[in-house]
Amino acid sequence: HPEVVEWLPRWVICGLTVEEMRDVPGWLAGVRGRLEELGAPRGDVRAAKVKHMLATLAEEPFTRKGWVFEIKYDGVRVVAEKRGEEVRMFGRSGEDITFRYPEIAAALHGLQIERGVFDGEIVAYDAAGRPSFGRLQKRMLLTRPRDVAVVMTRVPVRAVLFDCLSLEGHDLRGLPLLERKECLARV
Repeated sequence: HPEVVEWLPRWVICGLTVEEMRDVPGWLAGVRGRLEELGAPRGDVRAAKVKHMLATLAEEPFTRKGWVFEIKYDGVRVVAEKRGEEVRMFGRSGEDITFRYPEIAAALHGLQIERGVFDGEIVAYDAAGRPSFGRLQKRMLLTRPRDVAVVMTRVPVRAVLFDCLSLEGHDLRGLPLLERKECLARV
């Protein structure tokens, strides 16, 4: 319906516009073409082997040419991988945490790419829309799928992805951060 498309121009599962959904093969060809233009080398990056990049503390805020600053979310760091039908997410300790956040795994599964590795953070928000580590803690240590299913209705989470480390068989880690972020935005 035209009003809905105007109000919600992207599909909530994969993030594509209605026009892109009409031509997923063309959209994918555009993504792959951009990877070639960037000179991204071929490479098989596995999320389980990626070390999390950590924040650097500074004495005071500064501005410097060539620096990019990220928002510090009060969440759980995650490196996530989609490889065909399989999605896996790893925390800082290297533990597979996919089962704790099935709604995020489903969203990653819905991406219209074959393969990708993403760096980000899992966040739970409070009633005012601010990240809440206290709320997130209610899900962090759950191990039984039944417990996860019960708590996920009370404590929904979101993934905030801020880096694309690999995409469609290309290792992007050697590219500048802004080019990796452009690839992430395309996905």
